[in-house]
Amino acid sequence: MRLDTPLPDGYRFRPLTADDHHDVLDLDAWAFPVPVETEEMAKMPSPLTWERAVGVQVDGDTPDGSPLAAMHASYPFTQFPVPGGTLPTAGLTWVGVHPQHRRRGLASAMIDLHLARAASAGSRCRPCTRRSTRSTDASATGGPPTTCG
Repeated sequence: MRLDTPLPDGYRFRPLTADDHHDVLDLDAWAFPVPVETEEMAKMPSPLTWERAVGVQVDGDTPDGSPLAAMHASYPFTQFPVPGGTLPTAGLTWVGVHPQHRRRGLASAMIDLHLARAASAGSRCRPCTRRSTRSTDASATGGPPTTCG
């Protein structure tokens, strides 16, 4: 299985830190609209594990001035229950793409990055499955969904 969907030209991955909290909330408000103002959300504690948060940065200026086009993060579940025991698992969360950057493959690239990082860290991510939409992948023609682990 290949886990290397590239980002399109003009985008790059970058680690996110607590300093990006306001930008993450701005993106979150676009990706998942809620009736709470960003400033109110900023007062709440962040549930993110920042060392596991990755943003997609637009190279150059953006039409809306937003520094983030997309982001995802994961939680380090060290005791994920499976039949017969538990396994460490990277729990994917906060996958969001700004509406002005959708339909370009950003989410596919983020999911592939997440799965590749989880596998290289020894996390088991069998509960996470992804059906590819690329015609070169057997799963796009009705084959089994791809998994990692």
